[in-house]
Amino acid sequence: MIEQIKNNLIKSQHIRKINENASDIMAIAFIDIDDSSRKISFLINKLLNVNELIEDDVNNILFDIGDEFRHLLYHIKEMSFYEYLEDI
Repeated sequence: MIEQIKNNLIKSQHIRKINENASDIMAIAFIDIDDSSRKISFLINKLLNVNELIEDDVNNILFDIGDEFRHLLYHIKEMSFYEYLEDI
């Protein structure tokens, strides 16, 4: 899967211009971002679907979502192509 993404990314001159590792970094980042997004969705569904959550459960879910947000931010910042997002 990573190779497929990488092979498509190197078709972009924007990616080739960055450096020779940009497509590798981005392919791995996209796979990890997809995984984290699925985890966040699962955690949000826990907040939506479980009626008997206690405060500790809610706090744990919130911290788990925060960990996934941190992971997303790491990968976004790691990809040079998206440097312009730092201005936001």
